[in-house]
Amino acid sequence: MANFQPEEYFETEKIFLKNKKNRIKKNQIHKLNCDKESLESKKIEMFKKLKNKKLTEKLKNVQDLNDISRALTNQKDLIVMNFFIFI
Repeated sequence: MANFQPEEYFETEKIFLKNKKNRIKKNQIHKLNCDKESLESKKIEMFKKLKNKKLTEKLKNVQDLNDISRALTNQKDLIVMNFFIFI
């Protein structure tokens, strides 16, 4: 175990060892004719797109909650106004 090197065992680069699934092997890297930096930049770009998508979804949820809150406030105001009209 002291001499175990996961990069050699999984036939991949160190940057891809964290991936438990879909590790890119060295021969695939050479086939794609990409260097490590471009793969790393593609990975970073993919994460940025994912974070942007999540942020967009969260902002939409906040907007929806604000709309619901505004509608409930309007209903409450109408109920209060109707109550005072009948008194």
